[in-house]
Amino acid sequence: MKEILEQFQNEAEYRALLEGFREGHTPCIVSGMCDSSRPFLVAALLRDLGKKGLVVVSEEKDAHALREILGLFFARVLVFTARDFVFENVSAYSKEWEQERLQVLQRVAAGDYDVVLAVPDALMQYTMPRSVLEASTLRFERGARLSTEEACARLSAMGYARAELVEGAGQFALRGGILDVFSPQYPEPFRVDFFGDEIDLIGFFDVLSQRRSENSDAVCAVPCSELLPDEAAYGRAEAQIEALLARFAGE
Repeated sequence: MKEILEQFQNEAEYRALLEGFREGHTPCIVSGMCDSSRPFLVAALLRDLGKKGLVVVSEEKDAHALREILGLFFARVLVFTARDFVFENVSAYSKEWEQERLQVLQRVAAGDYDVVLAVPDALMQYTMPRSVLEASTLRFERGARLSTEEACARLSAMGYARAELVEGAGQFALRGGILDVFSPQYPEPFRVDFFGDEIDLIGFFDVLSQRRSENSDAVCAVPCSELLPDEAAYGRAEAQIEALLARFAGE
């Protein structure tokens, strides 16, 4: 596949485009290309520039199709999806897309990506600042001191739901000195064994069999919600509601 990208170097237009990017002459317009060649142009530019990339496409289906092709050249291709909004009174709703967005944001903040694919809607939606994301990430490391009470309180504030048994992303469970957490950025949940207030053992486990699959020295739990209100935020909301009620003259 590398031979395909090297063919672009034979084109004077591509060399001019590449030089323009290097000199910062952006934005620019590229025309006259068929749809099937565009992913290879993107891959060639990112490879020759030696930089990480953000590619904006019109629809999410195009982003997933582009990921399949760019995945042939780059190991870490992420899709930043748009967030779904629920405007009805429901007892429960899925936060899958929200958690996928947070997973991508966490990897971008850590520099763990090569290319990010997104649609305009996803880029225009508000999300938490990077400083809040990093401050809200909970790190578990063998030998570190952390009480189970503090860990559970932090996880609840990060949007995790407490359950009897962890079955899906965004849940945690505590049984004695064993804490199970399913953070969105991992394909499997992880188990933390405490010896008093010290982290003694960390390992990932299978949801169905509940057996450990591999051990780890350190893991991170990222937030499960893009909206993490603190006490100050609740206070401001309460004050605004009271001000609106005071102005209301109807029944």
